[in-house]
Amino acid sequence: MTDDEPINRARQVSALVYGDMSFAERRVLELSILPVYTIHDEYLFIRVLQTFETTFTLLAMHLRGAVAALAASDVSRAIHFIGSSTNALREAAPLFSMLATMQIESFRTFRQFTEGASAIQSRSYKLVESLCRRPDVDRVESPAYQSVPEVRDRVLAGQERTLDEAFTIASRSGDIAGPELARLAEVMANFSAALLRWRTTHYRLAVRMLGGASGTGYTEGTPYLAASRMIPVFTTVEPVSNVAPDNPIVV
Repeated sequence: MTDDEPINRARQVSALVYGDMSFAERRVLELSILPVYTIHDEYLFIRVLQTFETTFTLLAMHLRGAVAALAASDVSRAIHFIGSSTNALREAAPLFSMLATMQIESFRTFRQFTEGASAIQSRSYKLVESLCRRPDVDRVESPAYQSVPEVRDRVLAGQERTLDEAFTIASRSGDIAGPELARLAEVMANFSAALLRWRTTHYRLAVRMLGGASGTGYTEGTPYLAASRMIPVFTTVEPVSNVAPDNPIVV
């Protein structure tokens, strides 16, 4: 990079990356971002949401791996998958600070044209939540799960064992030594704390951006997030407490 100005350096990086992309890669880049308005901040908003969606897709894969590992009494492998999930959440956390650089008025302008679309429609997030433990009945009947009917149907049919259930079975089987079980509970508690921090930061950013306005997707906005952010991740283990947030919003 040959320029001292940050904006010009960013343009140089963009040109370098774009110039090295294949036609197919450029096509994917173009078709994977379809804004509804002309404000540039919407591009940032879309890409951050897509990155979070990718993160939760990865988490769902890891949690399924952990459940399968526990079914095979492979505790070390289960611990690896759960620990990797915690790390993925922590690595994605700085995206909240990036998202917080959006101009509030810009966000409130382009969101007028997203009515009917909402983060509650995230299939990957609901998969992660339902792989941790079986959602309570009122949660399954809420707009959160009604917005992703294929996930809701799987939950109602009991098609997948949850990590909560796998931990209970493993702890009662007697096949896993006490220290291993304690370590498993520890990594689950760390993951629970990381996910609760993610929800809390999401809520705080929404309060900043939305204020008292209603949410997208016909939700009631921040009260919806306030009510759902402290839903327990697991019933078998408690989250780590008194841990300083690792994803504060920094502008």
